[in-house]
Amino acid sequence: MLSVKLSLKFPQIYGIHSNLFQVSRLFCNEDLFFDKNLTYAMKKLPLFILLLCLGFGACETPVVEASAKAILSDNTMLKGKWKLTGILLGDVIDQPCAGTSDNRDITLEIAADSLNTFKITGQSAVNYYFATAKITAFDTNTQKGQLSIAQLGSTKIAGSQLMNECENRYYTLLGIAKDFRLIQNTAGKAVLHLGEIKENTKPTLDNGTYFIFEKVQ
Repeated sequence: MLSVKLSLKFPQIYGIHSNLFQVSRLFCNEDLFFDKNLTYAMKKLPLFILLLCLGFGACETPVVEASAKAILSDNTMLKGKWKLTGILLGDVIDQPCAGTSDNRDITLEIAADSLNTFKITGQSAVNYYFATAKITAFDTNTQKGQLSIAQLGSTKIAGSQLMNECENRYYTLLGIAKDFRLIQNTAGKAVLHLGEIKENTKPTLDNGTYFIFEKVQ
């Protein structure tokens, strides 16, 4: 019988989507699997295939969407205002604007925009800037994820040569940032690592290049 052939040829499909049996009967007003008239059953087969495809589509859950939901469900840690306290360069932490006497804070403010997109604004060494960040993955256990920065722009205020160089470095590293990590420091404050984070199982001089932000509000 047709039912035996279908179940033998597609055992997983038949098992996963057995609930479509009832749906097919509602649409066809016939028992698709146990119709004695094979010709009539074959005429009904395209409709069943359509229902089967819809069933597969309903079972799919995009990883990006799930990751974004995980972040947004705990966005109190990611959202807010952050202050840049250092930049890891391999195995050395550099100051945000080393060699300058200007103590202006470089900040990063994150606000939720849509399901997996955040708005970024802040103050760099000279200008105010803005961008968008799209989350592509996030692990709630390790508090690490991946993202992409786009639409980076800023105001056009002139600054000293050293401050302009500091700002250009900040924009360059921010634009190519692809990893982020949320941790707490020894003082219990939230810390955000943003850039290229390398996970090494052995001691190394290259742990990546990333910003170290401390949450201020």
